[in-house]
Amino acid sequence: MKIGIVTYHRALNYGAVLQCMSLYSALKRLGLDVEVVDYRPEAIEKYRMYFRAKDFSLCKGIIAKLRYLVSCLTLINSRRKTVRKFDEFLDNNIKLSLVVSSVSDAPRNYDVVFFGSDQIWNPAINEGVDQIYLGQMPKGHAKFYTYAVSMGRLDLFQGNVEEEYRKYISSFDGLSVRETTMQTFLKEKLGRDSDVVCDPSLLITKEECDAMAVKPKDEGYVLLFILDGNPDALGFADRIAQQLGKKVIRIGAVQNPFHRYHSEVRAELSPAEFLGYIQYADCIVTNSFHATSFSLIMQKNFYTILRKNNNDRAKTILGVAGLEDRLADAKENIEFKEINYQGVRKRLDRYKESSMKWIQKCLETDK
Repeated sequence: MKIGIVTYHRALNYGAVLQCMSLYSALKRLGLDVEVVDYRPEAIEKYRMYFRAKDFSLCKGIIAKLRYLVSCLTLINSRRKTVRKFDEFLDNNIKLSLVVSSVSDAPRNYDVVFFGSDQIWNPAINEGVDQIYLGQMPKGHAKFYTYAVSMGRLDLFQGNVEEEYRKYISSFDGLSVRETTMQTFLKEKLGRDSDVVCDPSLLITKEECDAMAVKPKDEGYVLLFILDGNPDALGFADRIAQQLGKKVIRIGAVQNPFHRYHSEVRAELSPAEFLGYIQYADCIVTNSFHATSFSLIMQKNFYTILRKNNNDRAKTILGVAGLEDRLADAKENIEFKEINYQGVRKRLDRYKESSMKWIQKCLETDK
């Protein structure tokens, strides 16, 4: 049986690439012939570009345009190194189809195609409604299913967006979503039933992560990985580091050489190096859902910092794990405590098993 996966796999984003890797790995463990559809929409490819004419044209005024140009120039070297490492990771770990740029050249030789996970239905990220992510590619005899698909922000579902989703969603033979809010939304707005499954990052095993992780040169550190630039996060990490007698190391995909980070920074990391920094950290401080997921999988001490909004996923997974106390406000003064993982793994395994059963059910209906 040949399986295709359509998701964000080329974004310069550790969570996006590793969630793809996790679903790919889970399907491979079932003995399936799996490949990721190498779809390259411009809305995602732009993060790899050194300059994008569309973004430049959207800058209003000469000052804004100059700032954009300066930003592009200062990030060229860092972006080049990061792109190379991400591409090497994909080449070494994931089988890709031929490059797909539009609906017309999408492959059509699959028995089952899983669309997702991640926010592939988010029209803001996709700069509009992306038809391929909505199943508009040659189907042939294949069955199309979504796996843990998300729209991210449900308030974006209105006007022309609602009309197009209503038109295209019939392409799918079955739906699974990442959030209960999305499940309710699909039922009320589009009349489609769906199942809630775990994010695919939780489908990978600890042994697979340990084998993939590249050991960093750094030792004795608290790892800081923040997505929204929360100014209080560094202070939180510093307070944890002081209690442990460690230093703080901040990581990211691309580094601006002229920005003051107020901590040691390690950038231009591959996804495998990202996993390595998690594996060997004394504690992780993050507001990334996927960094939280991999901290749980690798059984690390961590704290998940609350974001201004969109905390549903973090609250859900920490609730499943029974670790709600690891969710914290960045301004809090917290006394560090080690996580007792006895029982956590069993709770996560039950969560994972129900999701794997959903996948196997999709595969059985194709026979």
